[in-house]
Amino acid sequence: MGRVLSALGSSDEAMASFRDAIAIYKELIAIDPTRKDWLSDLLISYNRLGAELQRQQNSKESLQSYQASRAIAEQLTLLDPENVDWKLNAISTEIFLVSYDADPIPRLEMIVAELRHLKNEGKLSPVRADQLAALEKLLFSLKSERRTITSKQKP
Repeated sequence: MGRVLSALGSSDEAMASFRDAIAIYKELIAIDPTRKDWLSDLLISYNRLGAELQRQQNSKESLQSYQASRAIAEQLTLLDPENVDWKLNAISTEIFLVSYDADPIPRLEMIVAELRHLKNEGKLSPVRADQLAALEKLLFSLKSERRTITSKQKP
């Protein structure tokens, strides 16, 4: 419902919906913390809330939401290291976090390496392969920009 409200431009209502979903998933997980599907849904809800908060330029709360999502992604990856969907959700969280990095290059390198690994294993959808290409281009651009700045600073 939050995604629909967001698409309709009802940001406050969308955020309320995402927060409600987070509260519900937290209650369910408290009952059964082994339910990976609930953990995954909680991760996605945190990412959606984070994205909506970011659109509202609420950087502090958005970052907190993404950090909560990352913690869940790490937990899911430990529970089932071979689950590609959860790996991709973790990568999505890392992509969101790039915008908060003073130096985004190390995180982008990690994301690109993980996506390349999944691609080499034949586990990337065409959409994700396109995303990899875009991230590789961004990473190349940032590294080129850094080299240009560094060379201009030399005496």
